[in-house]
Amino acid sequence: MKVNKLIAIAGLVLSVSLFAEEDNLETVTSAETTAAATSEAAVTTAPADSKIIGQIDIRPQWVPSTNAVNTDNTIEGGYQFDADTSLSYNQEFSTNFSNPTANAGMDLKVLDGFLRTRLKNLLVNDNLSLSYENRVYLPTAASQRDRGLITAIRNYATISQKLNDTVSLTLQEIPVLYFYSQSGFGDEANKGFENRIYLIADINLAQDVSFSLPLLYYATRYRSYATTAKYDDSWGHLLYTWPEITVRVHPNAELGFAYMSENFLTEGPAGAVNGVDIGSAFSNGTAQIVLRANL
Repeated sequence: MKVNKLIAIAGLVLSVSLFAEEDNLETVTSAETTAAATSEAAVTTAPADSKIIGQIDIRPQWVPSTNAVNTDNTIEGGYQFDADTSLSYNQEFSTNFSNPTANAGMDLKVLDGFLRTRLKNLLVNDNLSLSYENRVYLPTAASQRDRGLITAIRNYATISQKLNDTVSLTLQEIPVLYFYSQSGFGDEANKGFENRIYLIADINLAQDVSFSLPLLYYATRYRSYATTAKYDDSWGHLLYTWPEITVRVHPNAELGFAYMSENFLTEGPAGAVNGVDIGSAFSNGTAQIVLRANL
């Protein structure tokens, strides 16, 4: 492995060890999930070996179930050591345009923030590649601090297969460890462990036009908190999709549309899956306009 990759890994181990000194993230924001749902196969890297990197992703969105209009956004800044190795900080935030249920004004909210290390193409065999990504989350969201968040550590093992010049498939295995200072907050237990599996198809529809179709599954184990609390000492399950179509309108800018469904799975007592409701998952989803720019 290259020296600079070893440096990146050493920095990652140091950051993880600092967080691990503490004790035990909760609801998933759409921005958080957006960053995760972008497959390695869909990412193109500039030929420069090392450079400062940055991205801003602004998503005006409409939630049909509540008729609310807001934005879901992410800013990233960092350094690319070579074409396959980078270290960055990502900060998510949201703003409000219109919410019939509350007179909240702009309501700027700082959401999750995380350090991200990417090591792409660790193994390559023809059109098949293995990559790795680590995220260390910080308690930047007020709602997470209220729950006692110390950190969450998320690891992505990514296998990408380019089938042809049009279609690529990506499979991601993502174990997540959550660390909170308390077992729960309010009437819901805190998460302890989560395993995610993402299956993503990326399709080049035309020059500068791409379509991504993911299927995203989470199995979450919650901590023992109170017998009357939601998810107390039990499992929760989430299965949803987040298709996105984008058009590259400039070498460093994309414009697109996305739709995030709700959970396809219906849950019974203690989070047990008792059925599938695809219709409601789509009708209660969130429609987004994608505005993305890179350095």
